[in-house]
Amino acid sequence: MDEKICTLETYNDICPIHDAHDKLEEAYYFLLEMANSYHRADDFRFNLTVFIQSLRGVTFMLQNYKSKFIGFDDWYKVKQEEMKNNPCLKKFCDARTVVVHKRSLQAKSKIEVGVFRGRNIKCIISFENLHPFLDSISIFNYIAPKLINLGLIDKNHSSIGEQLGIRRNWYCDEIGEKEVLSTCYDAYLSMCSIIAEAHSHFNLEFVPQGFPDGFIDNIFLILESDLDPLLPQKWGW
Repeated sequence: MDEKICTLETYNDICPIHDAHDKLEEAYYFLLEMANSYHRADDFRFNLTVFIQSLRGVTFMLQNYKSKFIGFDDWYKVKQEEMKNNPCLKKFCDARTVVVHKRSLQAKSKIEVGVFRGRNIKCIISFENLHPFLDSISIFNYIAPKLINLGLIDKNHSSIGEQLGIRRNWYCDEIGEKEVLSTCYDAYLSMCSIIAEAHSHFNLEFVPQGFPDGFIDNIFLILESDLDPLLPQKWGW
């Protein structure tokens, strides 16, 4: 039989491990919501919590198909060992226990506010210990006038291409030392590899959803013109 392709558009009709695939799509949905809410603190934290639970649920769902999967027990035993030895996935497994049974995640963030030429830094001021529940825009609106008063940029933005911006990075001890969204995406891709291998047992090619190159890096920074696209025109650029 020719190999068929299982994608977002086709999996409801052809996927033999539908609920596991569906749970992975759910995890990607909340991963994308994390990206979209990166600068809204509560929304980001809540989406992170649900992403962790959804990602962990993929393997729970997968185990429900063992009766349809020839050699499942031997195959899954190997996958379990691989997941235990995968530091990223192990962290997410433990984090799921935390958010379901113990407490909220201990999220924190680093904020940098300054002047950017294009999307490159000209000068920056870093804040390491700001309250993690503050939205980026609230922080920006408080600090930006002070930068103008310090003379780091003139109010009318006479230097073409230079404007104020805020760059944020989230961190969470429960899932590792690296930036949160990137870590979550790595964990998602690791789970995609397992689901792809499960599909191959049914002679199906699995095509997961994913972020384009550079997508995550662009999430971190918000410029004045991102908040109001009409500003360059007002500044006479």
